[in-house]
Amino acid sequence: MNTPAAALNRKVPGNRGEPRLWLHSKQWDLLYITGSSVLVVLPLMLYAVVGHSAIFVNLFIAGVIGGPHMYATFFRTLLDPSFRQRHRLLVIGSLGIPVLVVTGAVWAFQLLMTLFFFWASMHILHQIAYILECYERKLHGHPQRWSLIIDYAVVFSSLYPFASYRFIHDDFYIGKTLLLYPHMLKTPVVCYTVSGFFCLRLSPFYWQNH
Repeated sequence: MNTPAAALNRKVPGNRGEPRLWLHSKQWDLLYITGSSVLVVLPLMLYAVVGHSAIFVNLFIAGVIGGPHMYATFFRTLLDPSFRQRHRLLVIGSLGIPVLVVTGAVWAFQLLMTLFFFWASMHILHQIAYILECYERKLHGHPQRWSLIIDYAVVFSSLYPFASYRFIHDDFYIGKTLLLYPHMLKTPVVCYTVSGFFCLRLSPFYWQNH
């Protein structure tokens, strides 16, 4: 992962030589990084306020959240000549994604939704891990291996205790579409294992940060 070096090398005003904890500033980090979590509850609130209109909520997410995120990604990747030059195979491979999405929407919508939300969850966790590594570099100058392992273990197991519970009870719907899940894994043991691993990782994560 590429680290924003300009942000990481800034020093605290009036306290020379001491690395600043914040990537940009306290106000900026809290507003644009931590504060962006507020966007998660907006679709749920809108869904309740506008009379459970899924179409309205979908349009809101596409226009206010998903759309800007997608176009920002395009500007940083496909529309960046240096990126296209360094990652030609990745760019060529990405051209097949619209074909796969359209094909899945027509002939295998349930599978498409399952793959999309699984990949979206991994994308979110990857972003969190990247931000954690930026703070780790900011605090210590270079990522400490065991610290990152502890952080990653908590991050990459955080979404799945509740998800696994809903999967094994056939209760994970997106709209009216039930997400696919292997029948052989529909056992409480999976939920207990995932939840236990997450809870077990919280202890070293807590002590590391206090």
